Amino acid sequence: MIEAFLCFYKKIIIYFDVFLNVRGNSVRQEKTVDVVFVVDTSGSMGDSERLDNVKAGINDFIDNVEKAKLGDNIRAGLVSYDDTAIVQENLDTVSNNGTSLKSTVKALEAGGGTFIQDGLYKAKDMFSGSKSDEKMIILLTDGAPHIFLPCRKCNK
Repeated sequence: MIEAFLCFYKKIIIYFDVFLNVRGNSVRQEKTVDVVFVVDTSGSMGDSERLDNVKAGINDFIDNVEKAKLGDNIRAGLVSYDDTAIVQENLDTVSNNGTSLKSTVKALEAGGGTFIQDGLYKAKDMFSGSKSDEKMIILLTDGAPHIFLPCRKCNK
């Protein structure tokens, strides 16, 4: 109850009944995010279930995004690399390409060398024209590169 007082030696009390209805709303992620997975498919990734663990991790990511109902806000893409890099899945919302991304990840096989630079450059190029609030490259590898691009800014 709320009491109101007037000055000048007169006391007036006014009572109000206040009713409050509280309703909860779910919080929605409005920020947009682009995620490109860069996956090492070199020969060594076939050892000790390394590639299988990478596949499981990407599948878990997709499942968690869908479960949280964030599939329209998160775009995902995939680049694989061994001796060369290949864009396997272009950036698209997880709502649109989640199933396709899982199928593509499942089909990845290990073999060849390790050309990380090519994979990272292809991933960076996928962001051109993107208007997402955040952009991420997730590199999934087991080791150092064996193949390198020539140094462009080396001190000679």
